[in-house]
Amino acid sequence: MKKFTHPDFQTQLGKLIAELEQASQIEVVVIMLSYGLGVLLGMLLPFIQRILAGKKRKQRNVEIMARALFQKGGLHHTSTKIATLIYISLLEKMVYVVADRGAQMAIPEEEWQKITTNLENIFKAKNTPEALLIELKKCKETFHRYIPALENNINELPNDLSIDL
Repeated sequence: MKKFTHPDFQTQLGKLIAELEQASQIEVVVIMLSYGLGVLLGMLLPFIQRILAGKKRKQRNVEIMARALFQKGGLHHTSTKIATLIYISLLEKMVYVVADRGAQMAIPEEEWQKITTNLENIFKAKNTPEALLIELKKCKETFHRYIPALENNINELPNDLSIDL
């Protein structure tokens, strides 16, 4: 958890998102969320997670939170409808990607599945924050291929979007 909040990681993440957005028209927001006591319990007693909630229920909760953050953060208000939220739930060790309809239509479903699977695999890495940066770099290539940058590419969303729930 501390690695994700470290200023060096936050700087690298911000730069990478800026590069990603310069290489394509897509607007990307990455949100990592965990709950203090829940993370502590999850680290100390991993079996509690499995007892309290099944995998499908956890997946559904992560999806609900991601979609709520997408709406509450106003990501659906971009002019070309190509905003994408990458929601990383550190407690559940799950990732959910919410793409607006323009991005969803421009990028084939197989590519979205590949992106999601690769992002979910960051939790298997020894250095999860570093693995996240590597996977986001791969997204840059995909986004550029399907939604290349325009000459006057405008960044419509802040890269460090703060959303109050």
